[in-house]
Amino acid sequence: MTSTGRDVRTIYDEKVAADLRRDPDQEQVVARLDALRSVLLRRRGFGPRRLLSRDPPAGGVYLWGEVGRGKSMLVDMFIRSLEDVPIRRAHFHAFMRDIHKALHAERADASADPITAAIDTQIRGQRLLVLDELEITDIVDAMIVGRVFDRVLSRGISIATTSNRAPSDLYRDGLKRDLFVPFVDLVEDRLDVIRLGGARDYRRSAHEVPSLRRIPAEGRLGRGLDEIWAALPDTGESWFEFGRRGRIRQKGTAVRAPFAALCSTALAPADFLNLAEAVETVMIEDIPALSDRDRDAVRRFMILIDALYDAGCDLVLGAAPAPDELYRGDIFAEAFARTASRLHEMAGPGWPGHSQLT
Repeated sequence: MTSTGRDVRTIYDEKVAADLRRDPDQEQVVARLDALRSVLLRRRGFGPRRLLSRDPPAGGVYLWGEVGRGKSMLVDMFIRSLEDVPIRRAHFHAFMRDIHKALHAERADASADPITAAIDTQIRGQRLLVLDELEITDIVDAMIVGRVFDRVLSRGISIATTSNRAPSDLYRDGLKRDLFVPFVDLVEDRLDVIRLGGARDYRRSAHEVPSLRRIPAEGRLGRGLDEIWAALPDTGESWFEFGRRGRIRQKGTAVRAPFAALCSTALAPADFLNLAEAVETVMIEDIPALSDRDRDAVRRFMILIDALYDAGCDLVLGAAPAPDELYRGDIFAEAFARTASRLHEMAGPGWPGHSQLT
C-alpha cells in the first residue's frame, strides 16, 4: 500500500481552484479525513492492528449534517486519496440488502454463525467500507446493524459513513429502540463523529430551479406525460416486475407508474434499489400533495428518490406541487428536506440523461 501523494487537502484545494467556493466547515472535515487517511496508509496488510496512541479513532468516521452541505463530495475526495486501498462503497440500504441476501444463503446452508458468515462475504478483502446515507427505517436493519459494524471493525476494516442525522437521532421513534441503542454507543465510541455544518445547501444554490421537469397536474398532465413517453425509442411496451408486488409499465430502459403503485404499495427498500439498478428513466405520475396522513407513502417516496438519485436515473414527475411543497407535515420535515434537495439537484442540466427528455 503506497500513498498517492495527493491527500484530501490537495484534492480539495484543486477543486476550489476549479469551481468550488472554499468553505471553512468543509475544511475542518478535510483535516479529520486526512488524519484517518494517514492511519490507513500506515497500516500494512489486513486484519486487526494495534495503532499508536496518537492516532485518531481507528474505526473511521461518521460524517453527518444537513442536506447539500458536501458530505458525499468530501467522502469522494477521501476515496480518491486512497487509490491503493481496497474499498467497498455502497448506499447503506443497498449494503444491508446484500447482507440480508447473504444471510438467507448462509441459513440455507445451515451455517453455524450465519450472520457473521454473511457479513464476512460482503467485506472480504476490503480495508475501508464506505456507506452513503445511513438511515435506519426498518426494524430488521435496526436489530442487526450493530452486529454488522462490530464485525467490520473487529476485522480491522475502517468505516466511513455519511448521514443526515447525529448517531443519537437514528431510528429515534422506532420499535424496540432500546435494542438499537448499543449501535449508537458503538458509533460514538469507535468512530470519529463529525458534524458538517454550514448554512448553505449547495445542491440548490448551484442552479435555482423551481421544479423538476414536472408536468402540471391541471389541464395537460396526461397529455404531457404521454408526449414524453411517446418520444422514447419505440421498443414496444411490456411490464416491469420487481419485488412481490411491483408491476409497472416499461418501454426500453424507461418505466412509468402512478405514485400509488410505487409508494402506496407494500414495497421495501430492496425493491426500489432493484428498480433503480435495472432502468435509466422513471416517470412518476399523479403525485399528490403529501401530509402526515400519508406517512407510509412519504417514507417510501423518500427511499425511492434516494435509490434513483444514487443510481443516476433520470426522473420525470407528474405533480402539482413543486419539490419543496410536495410534503407538508411535521413527522418527516427534516428527512424530506434531503428529498427536496435531491430533486433540485436532479433538475440540473448536468444530471444524467437530462437532455434526452427535454
